[in-house]
Amino acid sequence: MATANAKRFGELRPTNKDLKDEVTLPTTRRHWFTAALRLLLLSSIVSIAALAQTAGAFGPRLLQAKALFNKGDYSAAAEGFTALTESYPDKPEPWWYLGIVAFQKGEADTATVAFEKLSSLQPERGAGWVMLGLSEFRARRFDPALVHIEQGRFLGGLNNPQIEQLAKLTQAMLCTRIGRFDVALAVLSELAIANVRTSAVVATFGLAALNRAVLLDEVSAADQRLVMEAGQAAWLIAAKQTEQSIAEAEALLQRYPAQSGLHAILATALLRNDRQRSEREFRAELAANPGHFFANVTLASELLEQNRNEDALPFANQAARLVPDRIRS
Repeated sequence: MATANAKRFGELRPTNKDLKDEVTLPTTRRHWFTAALRLLLLSSIVSIAALAQTAGAFGPRLLQAKALFNKGDYSAAAEGFTALTESYPDKPEPWWYLGIVAFQKGEADTATVAFEKLSSLQPERGAGWVMLGLSEFRARRFDPALVHIEQGRFLGGLNNPQIEQLAKLTQAMLCTRIGRFDVALAVLSELAIANVRTSAVVATFGLAALNRAVLLDEVSAADQRLVMEAGQAAWLIAAKQTEQSIAEAEALLQRYPAQSGLHAILATALLRNDRQRSEREFRAELAANPGHFFANVTLASELLEQNRNEDALPFANQAARLVPDRIRS
């Protein structure tokens, strides 16, 4: 899945490892995600008491397939869930479990089909839409993946913080890919406030802050260090670690003085304690990069807050002109 020249991002600095794991499972390690899936499985909407009241053999067969999954026998569990979907195609539970086990096995297409069916049966259930979007992301069907993750998060009810974190990270990656950098940064900020600081989170922060409309596996080896360092500064800003974020942003600008986006990062870090200097940095960014949406919007907002309406108007107008391009993307 990763491109030939893309290497894996390290925890806070690039390494020479392959990026594939971060793209297919963009939070932490696979064993962590297996545990999270099992927790999600066990906390699903179907209780053992409810199953006991189910007519016929459906309940015992479902329990048997679940037991196989919990033992780690995913192939046998998948066979059991598949047979249940064939026998009871209008019951949501087998589709849910089939999707989970297929996702765990890395069978993104099968998981997508299962979660599509589940979501048609239970359109009000946010977890189904989120898992559909995550499956589509792994199948590299990026446009529907973003729609479904956002829909699922809007509906809510996931009831699993770790899967919620994965959904937020994937949403931020997909928003970055299409140039919705402000949305990506807002979603990533939720992770930073919760102290989630994986290499994938930091790298996605870097791409969004630098306005790079690519996925992690599309970052060239030459740009990895810059992306990680920019992401580190942006993460600190979002985590409200003001002094550290200013120091990181200043050092970054010294190392890459001509790099687009770095004045905006420093300006954002300065917003809380030096508004005049922050304004100068935003203006420096826009002098070199007038199409920077976040810089235009933020500077216009800051000037309006200071009742400098005439000064704010050009930046507000420029931001308004940029909006159609962002929507069309």
